[in-house]
Amino acid sequence: MAVRGKDRISRNRKRARQRILGAAFVLFGILLWGVAATAQLKPEALTYAGITIGGAAVVAGIIMFATTLWGQGSRRLPEERDRIRTMSR
Repeated sequence: MAVRGKDRISRNRKRARQRILGAAFVLFGILLWGVAATAQLKPEALTYAGITIGGAAVVAGIIMFATTLWGQGSRRLPEERDRIRTMSR
């Protein structure tokens, strides 16, 4: 029983780290978008690269954040899932 509790704690910590990293990616992407859009960079390619990389960072952050929220109910033990299925019948 102690092993399961320890696994659950480490899984929750991993999810928390992923949420923080996802939020950091989103903020970095928005910041990069703002700088690329407002700064008058001499080669126009730098502006396009900043906008592209900023957009990719925002998308990656949203995906990382969202994947920590989905699928939490499917991690039940098989005995628990069977018990829940028989109760709903």
